[in-house]
Amino acid sequence: MMEIFVVGLSHHSAPLRVREKLSRGMSNEQEVLGELLRIPGMSEATLISTCNRVEIYGASEQSEQVVASVQQLLSDRSDEPLEPYLYKHLGRQGVRHVFRVTASLDSMVVGEPQILGQVKQAMLQGQQHGALSTVLGRCFETALSVAKKVRADTQIASGAVSVSSVACDLAAKIFGDLAARRVLLLGAGKMSEQAAKKLMAEGADLWVMNRSPERGQNLAKAIGGHFVSFDQMTEQLSEADVVITSTAAQQAIVTVDQMKPVQKARKHRPLFFIDIAVPRNVETEVGRLDGIYVYDLDDLKQVSEDNLKSRRKEAHAAEAMLDEYVEGFEQWRNSLELTPTIVALREQTQQTIEKELMRFVQSLDLVVKPDEKDIHRFAESMVNKVLHQPLTGLKEATKQSGSQQILALVRRLFALDRTEKESK
Repeated sequence: MMEIFVVGLSHHSAPLRVREKLSRGMSNEQEVLGELLRIPGMSEATLISTCNRVEIYGASEQSEQVVASVQQLLSDRSDEPLEPYLYKHLGRQGVRHVFRVTASLDSMVVGEPQILGQVKQAMLQGQQHGALSTVLGRCFETALSVAKKVRADTQIASGAVSVSSVACDLAAKIFGDLAARRVLLLGAGKMSEQAAKKLMAEGADLWVMNRSPERGQNLAKAIGGHFVSFDQMTEQLSEADVVITSTAAQQAIVTVDQMKPVQKARKHRPLFFIDIAVPRNVETEVGRLDGIYVYDLDDLKQVSEDNLKSRRKEAHAAEAMLDEYVEGFEQWRNSLELTPTIVALREQTQQTIEKELMRFVQSLDLVVKPDEKDIHRFAESMVNKVLHQPLTGLKEATKQSGSQQILALVRRLFALDRTEKESK
């Protein structure tokens, strides 16, 4: 039977240094997806690679073997041993994990909306490569319905609900009041845009620096801030109070050597970096310089934990909602195997009864013998009577946990797989 599985790591299982190394190795997502589809036994697949998780989602009839191959693929793409950090979820637990991720119950900032867009992108990528079909495709479609229901029926998204907003909360905690504080945004992507909107509401003096001048200028104009080019980095770092970095650079753009003249120019005035990029934009050693303080995603985790306390009741309510959807999906998935099993069992039983009836009729010394149509109708009636109760019980049993084992046992007891192969 086709089974959903998830293999990966996240902020729950791996520190940032591990996540960013794997993130670099997974940067070419199309190439990775091609490799996944070449794994023997892989029927459907897609992946999500974000600042807080790298996960492979798949469907296979040989999930244990395929999972081992996926784990090896991930390890091959990382400079860091991954065995202590990787997790796997199979079957029902895999389905539940997909639903939890999509509903933002597994996010560092529970309730954040960005993961929904990332899941949709993973779906689109899988569809474009022909990698999503009946089972995994249905799982993701259901996951989107779950997320919509959770947001509509709970207050899970109240309060700070993104990494960017948590970063702003941290900046506010550092200074108490951000009014007139000079904040430099390194990067003009979605995360910077979200941070900018909140900082603007706090009255901060915003400056935007971005590799693409057009995008940086557009963001600065939209928030009433100032755009500066990258060649003014040293000057801007010397003037800023807080720097929030979120560029897509694969290597650090703020280094120790770069910060030494900045440190001297600041004359002991503290500077706070809040680095929300993966891979990190600020070298770890920068935080060891006097008067320079660097916070990364792992540091923000504690801030988000404090934020979650006020929404924990809503999170519990959302978790309870998942049970119904997981059960519904599992019943649907079981039906994919139940229907062919029932058809095969009925056909086998019908053929056996017809064969024995024909043999019996041939043994009788009858003047007028029943034709094959009469025998077929009689055999069909016998099948309905003989199999009615067993098939009713089988349908009920497959609604419960362990249904895969039940169906496998039925097919084995009645040699249905062997019969189907012989008929081919």
